[in-house]
Amino acid sequence: RYIKEHTKHIIVTAQHMESLKPGRGMGHVLPESLKAAGAGAVVLNHAENPLTVHELYAAVQRAKELGLLTIVCADSVTEGEALARFNPDILLCEPTDLIGTGETAGDNYIFDACSKIKAVNPDIAVMIASGITTADDCYRVIFLGAEGTGATSGIFECADPAVRVEEMTKAIIQADRDKRKRGLYKMSVYKTTIKLQSNGGEPTFINITDEVRQLLLTAVFKTEFARLFHPIRRVLCFLKNMCTIRMKRY
Repeated sequence: RYIKEHTKHIIVTAQHMESLKPGRGMGHVLPESLKAAGAGAVVLNHAENPLTVHELYAAVQRAKELGLLTIVCADSVTEGEALARFNPDILLCEPTDLIGTGETAGDNYIFDACSKIKAVNPDIAVMIASGITTADDCYRVIFLGAEGTGATSGIFECADPAVRVEEMTKAIIQADRDKRKRGLYKMSVYKTTIKLQSNGGEPTFINITDEVRQLLLTAVFKTEFARLFHPIRRVLCFLKNMCTIRMKRY
């Protein structure tokens, strides 16, 4: 409550809460108690305190009832995509194995998480964390599509935490500016389908290079980069599972 009463730009965030309502609940975290203490947001389903799917959904709904922002954690891209259907305010995607290691998620993880979550609900803000240690880490995460990031050991284990926070903040602001300048701020997802017919019972090779090229040209890409996904690895076997295609501006 002290922080809430003496600051203007900080959203006090609780580490956890449960879906219970006032009444019986010895030893549990009552949402109303967080609200009364000045919290404006809550983290749910962190790797160190995971929730069942049922409890997580119920907790998100209770937070919404009280006007608390929800920051829901997800380990994999698949989990993030699934939890996006709960419509939290923020999805914090961070590979559990990388937490506190100083090793960050790869570019493909960042792009996949952002694009697939936005495809489910474009209003969800995406944060990418795990291993965030430097200002460069923050810049890369924001520039590749996330709206936010976070760090703990990367700040408190450095020589000067205050300086590190300032460096990270400046990097995030700069990445956001650079993203806007390049027209990358709004991530759009173009969906279409190419129907294929196999011979049945035997391997089938179908060259769809021309169809893919035409679809890429048809899609309204605002930058020179496009990402192509395919869910079935046996199809499009001569394309990488994730490929970056450079395109000229038209």
